[in-house]
Amino acid sequence: MANEKLCEVHGYGDVCLIFENGFKITLKNVRYVPDLCHNLMSCAALEEEGLEGRWGKGIMKIMKGSLTVLKAEKKRNLYFCHVKYDLLAASVKHPKTSDLWHKRLGHMSTKGLDLLHKQGMIKEKCDDMSFCDDCILGKHHKVQFPSSSQKPSSSSCILDYVHADVWGPANVPTYGSNRYFLSIIDNYSRKVFVFLMKHKSEVFEKFQNWKTLVENQTGKTLKALRTDNGLEFCNQQFSDLCDKFGIKRHRTTPYTPQQNGVAERMNRTLLDKVRCLLISSGLSKSFWGDALMTAAYLINRSPSVPLSGKVPECVWTDSDVDLSALRIFGCSAFALQNDFNIENTFNKIDLNPQDNQQGEEIEEEENQPRVITRDNTEHHNNDYQLARDRVRRETRIPSRFRDFDLALNVEDLEPLTYEEALGSKNSEQWKQAMNEEMESLRKNNTWVLVPKPKNASVIDCKWLFKIKQENETTRYKARLVAKGFTQKEGVDYTEIFSPVVKFTTVRILLALVAHHDWELKQMDVKTAFLHGDLEEKIFLNQPCGFVDKKNQIMYAC
Repeated sequence: MANEKLCEVHGYGDVCLIFENGFKITLKNVRYVPDLCHNLMSCAALEEEGLEGRWGKGIMKIMKGSLTVLKAEKKRNLYFCHVKYDLLAASVKHPKTSDLWHKRLGHMSTKGLDLLHKQGMIKEKCDDMSFCDDCILGKHHKVQFPSSSQKPSSSSCILDYVHADVWGPANVPTYGSNRYFLSIIDNYSRKVFVFLMKHKSEVFEKFQNWKTLVENQTGKTLKALRTDNGLEFCNQQFSDLCDKFGIKRHRTTPYTPQQNGVAERMNRTLLDKVRCLLISSGLSKSFWGDALMTAAYLINRSPSVPLSGKVPECVWTDSDVDLSALRIFGCSAFALQNDFNIENTFNKIDLNPQDNQQGEEIEEEENQPRVITRDNTEHHNNDYQLARDRVRRETRIPSRFRDFDLALNVEDLEPLTYEEALGSKNSEQWKQAMNEEMESLRKNNTWVLVPKPKNASVIDCKWLFKIKQENETTRYKARLVAKGFTQKEGVDYTEIFSPVVKFTTVRILLALVAHHDWELKQMDVKTAFLHGDLEEKIFLNQPCGFVDKKNQIMYAC
């Protein structure tokens, strides 16, 4: 400072200034110095925002072209200006420790983080956590039911009493085509086991394998099982298994899921974490299976309210757990390849830890083989999401058909692209056809031009050209279509149907006309498909030849 005093900078961020005439500017990288009595503004910073200063007669004017944005009065060799009010938006470079552990542990609550700190599993104290939008979006639910009058039996040891339930089907399958999952909860330790399934019929096999595994690993035997009355549990196979090993069955009253509250509440907790993990990571809904396995892994290593803050995994194994290897779900990971290429690392997505392996599972591209490795480095602070296009197989025309292209040159071919249409000898007819198509779309209010929203899924479009022979006349028709094959089920749409009348209906109608000697009139509705209403939000790139540079994309109405 001028008095040779040093002032500490506590942070830096962006400041939005709103002047008396309503003009707004945003100053970047503003230093926050609480020791200063006044705010200091740099003329160089204003110049970077496209403003210029003019001085004269003790008044400084900040101009935006011919508009006077701000006036400052000279006092004590300094210019003082007044703003209407200012909004401060602090931009912190490094995330808080509490926020980092909150994401690492699958959006755990502040109370859970505090319990882990008291138990020594987390060294840093996590008592100042920022507001998390992902938790609000992922954990919003209905008001809870009253407590059930029928409570589960008490247990004094692991496997004395377990709860089981099946969830599904999911609207979007996982990359392994799974739509269901089986959850099994031990009543004593509250440890949860989850198993992904393609069909409900796999429940018995999954349960039998789980029973064999846990009994062999713990030396305990399963004594009681609580389920609902679903057919996946109420069948002869399950009854024979329970009778053979002396497992007592507890079934709920029909249409009363509250009586299986432990399993139902655990499913809700799992799905809450799944939604938070998917929202936070920006991954597609097809990764819900990986998010589910991660959620179960984290719940087993998080404090449990029924256990008075104890950790289920600690109660199950009677030993402490190590959280030092946890990573944020879906963060970027750089894995080491084992071959001797020059580029021996590749960028992938860190999916989830596993109980039965020493490495971490990562994926490079959708529907590609996954890699389990311990030689990987994660990047937690990236402020963007991975955008990956679907890889498609290239198709080639068989060699025996290539000579037919020469024979077709004498024909009046239909162009495949916009460029071919303009370069053909019938370019004027194709231009007229495209203008007619665009005019029909405008009359039906098919879209409005809007700027591209952030993180919007935008579909490309193309022109389809068709030559129709009607009697002795030739009609050139152009149709604008969206590339629907780039859409993903569950992300851009939920169901597919074809709005075409069945031939059975047509035959019945013709039979009625013939039987009653009615008169039948046939008509053609031009661009009939435009009369339907869209339920989804669809954003489309502008077609070739009709681009409005003021707007970026089209929003289908």
